[in-house]
Formats: sequence, C-alpha cells, structure tokens
Amino acid sequence: MANTDRCLKHVLRDLAPILVMSKIVGIFPFSIENNLKSNRKCVTFHLKGIIISMVIMAVMFVGMCSILLRYYISDHDYVVEIIRNTFNLPLNVSVGIVTIILNMTTNRNKYEEFVNRFITITDNLRKYRIPEYSSKICIHFINVTLVIINGIVLPFLCYDTVYWGKKYSFIGGLMRFSYFVNTVLTLQYCTFVLSIYSSLKQMVIITETCFKRRYYQNSEAEYRIKDYFLINRNTVSSYMYQYKAFNLSAKTTMKQRDKPAENIYLYEVFTFRRMYNEIYETALLVDFIHGIPILLEIVREIISLTANFYDIIKHLNVMGNRVTVLSYFLWSKVFWCFINLAALSCITSCCHLATFEAMKLKEQLQKQLLKYPISCDLINQLKLFTEQISANEINFTAFGVFKLNASMLSASLVTVVTYVIILVQ
Repeated sequence: MANTDRCLKHVLRDLAPILVMSKIVGIFPFSIENNLKSNRKCVTFHLKGIIISMVIMAVMFVGMCSILLRYYISDHDYVVEIIRNTFNLPLNVSVGIVTIILNMTTNRNKYEEFVNRFITITDNLRKYRIPEYSSKICIHFINVTLVIINGIVLPFLCYDTVYWGKKYSFIGGLMRFSYFVNTVLTLQYCTFVLSIYSSLKQMVIITETCFKRRYYQNSEAEYRIKDYFLINRNTVSSYMYQYKAFNLSAKTTMKQRDKPAENIYLYEVFTFRRMYNEIYETALLVDFIHGIPILLEIVREIISLTANFYDIIKHLNVMGNRVTVLSYFLWSKVFWCFINLAALSCITSCCHLATFEAMKLKEQLQKQLLKYPISCDLINQLKLFTEQISANEINFTAFGVFKLNASMLSASLVTVVTYVIILVQ
C-alpha cells in the first residue's frame, strides 16, 4: 500500500501541471482519490470541476449557435472566408464541446483505468532502480510547453481578441478561448504519449542491462539492478506454474550473483512481456480517450494552416511594396501559421517517438538472439516476446482514421501546399 502511494505521488508529480491546466479549462473535472476497499485509485467527479465544465460547455454551445446564425445566413465572396466559416470556426468550438461531453460520460472510467495501469507500470519500473532520466523528458516537455503557452501564446490570443474585438466581439473572444482549450487538450495528449515513451525508454534500458549483466558480471550495469533479481527458486517455480509459461526442472538450483541461473532470465523475459502488455493496454486507453477530439483538432489545424497561409500570400500580392513591419494582419497570420504547425508537429513527433521506441525494443531483442549463445528455452521466450511486440504494435491513431507519425506530418504539409496552390490559381 505504501509503495503504491509512493508511485501515485510519482505519477501525480509528472502529470500535475497538465491536470491543473485541464481542470481550469474544464476538460478534466475529476479528482484522483484512494479506494481503500479495492486498493485502487479511483477518478471521481469534482463539484467545482463539474460547474466549470458545464459553464464552459454552455458558453461554447451559445457561441456555436451564434456562428451558425451569423455566418451561414450571410453571403461571402472570399473563398477563404467560406472555408473558415464553414469548417474552421465550427470545428474550433466542437473540439472543446465533444471533449467535455466525452470526459463527463464514457471517459471517466477510462481515465481511472489509465491512472491505475500507469501506477502499475511505474511500480514495476521503479523496482529495477535504474536512473529515471528518461522520465524527466516528460517533465521538461510539460514545463517548457506551459511556459510557451502562458508566456507567448496566451498573451497573443488576448491581444488578438482585443484587436479584432471591434469587428467580431463575442465570437472573436470565444474563438480564441476555444483555441486555448484545444491547446491544453493537445498538451494533455502529448503528455500522456510521452509518459508511454518514457516507460518504453526505461524498458529498453532494463532489457539491455539484463543481458549485459548476464555476460559481463563485473560491469557497472550489473549493479544498477541491485537485489531485484535475487529471488529464490520457490518463488520462480510457483509464479511460472501459475501462468504455465514453461516447466522448471526439479534439479534446478539457484546460483549466486556471479553465476546467475537460466531460470532467472526466463522469469525476467516473462516479466518484461507482462510489462510490455501493460504499456500496450495503456496506449490503447490514450487512443480511446483522445481519439475523436484529436481527429477533429488535426483536421481543424490543417484547415486553419491552409487558410492562414493563403491569407499571407493574398496579402503580399495585394499590398506589394507597401507591406511594412507595422502590418499587424500579416504578422498575426504568420504567427497563427507557426502555432498551427507547432501543434501538428507536437502531436506527430510525440507519437512517432513512442512508436520508434517500441520498434527499438524489438530490434534489441533480435540482436540478443543473434549475438549471444543462449539456451533454447530463453530463445523461445525471446521469440515469443518479439512476436508479441509485432502483434501488439504500439501505434497512435486519430480515432483509427490514420496513424500519427512523421509520415502523417509530411502528408499534412503536402496537402496544405496543394490546396494553397489551388486557391491561388
């Protein structure tokens, strides 16, 4: 129980900044508490969070109705205005509304399962007592991104609201606030994906250390994993008999640290397989929780990037030599393009890193099969582990429509350039 509480504190320390921001904008109206009966962590509704979420959702719904009444019944001869008013503005508000509705209905249990699985993964990884520098990547990403959002993006959104307030008033302010909510949602998704990347990174280090320890007994890597592998034969035998992975010979005896027994490594590989399965199930939960909102957000970002890029080209053609550094319209569109591109890059790069780390784990297992002369039982377990990684690939998708990786980012940029060329012509 005490160990689980320490793991919970460790998890909350990594996720606390983004969860606080999510509560402020109304997309995480929960609180994480202990369930003494089941010894699990439960995600319960928080009264203040529910009130904030309901108020924000009501404001967004009113804004959606205003957009429909104001723009759909009016005529526009500017093609980008038609695209922006038909797709971009409604999607901007819809992402926040859909996220709040899903989180208050189906996603609560999924958040609870995510927290418990992530605590289990953290508990298993901390037993190996390896350096946790990979988990600091997630913390640094959150801190740096929050500084950028609160120090640069948020002031820009406020100034942009004031600048265009005379023309759009309520709708302009609502659009900027909705975009801020979507930015926090994107940051939450990237944080969850990076936590999975961090777990996979530590798992790669553990497996590499395990095999180094097996063949280089006096190396420094051996002593990173201290007493975790010093288990007795009865524990291994009863555990493996329970899962019926393989049978241990009755003549097998455990050896000292300088001569580790083969059964310990069989047990280790089986433990690694169970850890990978936990990480895989956690990745599926992240996909389920953020699938629809991330899909809508990516589509909106691509449409917004296309419209803003076209506005820049159109403005340069109209102004010609009269363009000056004081043209706020031009530089605001440039900054909006930078924000759209940064959001797409963050989503795709985080997902690509996690997927690449899973493939790196598979490649490492293949190298171990080729590099070391090992027993048949251990070879079979390593092959099963490799097949498990191949069958249960860790891939992040936008509600199953397309995979989120570096290829998706390049395809999005090609799409944007293509449609801009079509609009210019």
